[in-house]
Amino acid sequence: MFGFNNDKKLEKWGNICTSPDCTKEEKIQAIKEIKKFKSKSKAVPLLITTLKDNSGQVRAAAAIVLGEMGETAASAIPSLLTVLNDKENSLHVRRTAAIALGEIGRTVAVPFLVTRLDESELSSAAKKALNKIDPQWWLQNSELSRRAIPLLVKALLESDKEAHDAAVALQKIDPQLWPQNETERDQIIHHLVMALVKALLKSNTNIRRTLTEILDKLYPQWLQSETAIRHIPVLVRARGNSIFEISNGAKKLLDKIDPVDEKTIPSLVEARIDSKSAIRRKLAAEAFKVLEDFDPEWWESAPAHSTIPTLIQALVDNERDIRHIADELLMKIEPLWGRGEAGRRMVPYLVGVLRANTHKMDVRCAAAETLGKMGPIVAKDVVPQLILTLKENKGKANRLLFAVEGAWNKIDPSGEWQKNHVQS
Repeated sequence: MFGFNNDKKLEKWGNICTSPDCTKEEKIQAIKEIKKFKSKSKAVPLLITTLKDNSGQVRAAAAIVLGEMGETAASAIPSLLTVLNDKENSLHVRRTAAIALGEIGRTVAVPFLVTRLDESELSSAAKKALNKIDPQWWLQNSELSRRAIPLLVKALLESDKEAHDAAVALQKIDPQLWPQNETERDQIIHHLVMALVKALLKSNTNIRRTLTEILDKLYPQWLQSETAIRHIPVLVRARGNSIFEISNGAKKLLDKIDPVDEKTIPSLVEARIDSKSAIRRKLAAEAFKVLEDFDPEWWESAPAHSTIPTLIQALVDNERDIRHIADELLMKIEPLWGRGEAGRRMVPYLVGVLRANTHKMDVRCAAAETLGKMGPIVAKDVVPQLILTLKENKGKANRLLFAVEGAWNKIDPSGEWQKNHVQS
């Protein structure tokens, strides 16, 4: 008798769920009541019918309860797949269907969930459902492995755990399944290199090692890729010292480095003062530490001195931290850089920046300060330009006046040029 009453109650709630005369609020409440019944197998057919309701909210509520029933609701998989694949449904409804499929846990749903990974709005829910069904779903067959590669590569840039799991997974995939089409290959290399840079910065030895092995095995020329050149500020040469053998190698940006190569130091300097990438600046700073281990007197080399014009130009960069880095490097490479030939060749450039009204005030001030650092040796070429700048800004309360006056005092410490100017 008790069981009969339960069946009657279930029928009552089921009738509400399927009745066109009931409101969506009434149907959602009925679904909640159905959820309470111990006889899940009898409730499943009612909920499957409810998946066809006109209201998206009702369909979503039914999908959620079916998912909570787990394997008992396996017969609902075809209907849930229909909801998942129907783009007429809202994203919320389709997401609940994906989640429900993951909770039910049958591998039959895997290929269908994989097709949803390409939809950015559904990819997260599909990914969670796949991992719930089988954490290694991508090993079921070669087609799934091939489809999984881009997803796993992107996961390398997520949390540390996701990155670790993705790196381990990628190593298990047959190398022959990896993309070789130029466009796809370049995208894969880009993500792998960015993940490697992240691992270097976070001292993640295992992921770093795994990614380097993957890149070396699958794409031997990866270091010549645009992403590697952009984010790894050294031109690599075989030297026999890998990043795993260098002291504090976890933070090193190198795979291999030849400190005597004429392009290595200019490449490091260019990266160290890169105003567009804080990552490159940080990695280059670490690379310089490695360089000093190899060659403690690297700054005395011709390649180092060839960077002086580049560093002088960086002294007028908009960002103060870039100027500071450039100043430190200049003082290390050549403390008297302003008196040398390379410095003097930059005078026209600095004067041009100082005199150009099109430049921002900070930049013009920085140009004046840089000229001041060069001292009396540039007086003949610079003082007349300082005079013109002072005249043009006479009576104006701006920073440029103070910067020019400060530069003049350094260029003309004896006051000779100032005296002649006053007399004239």
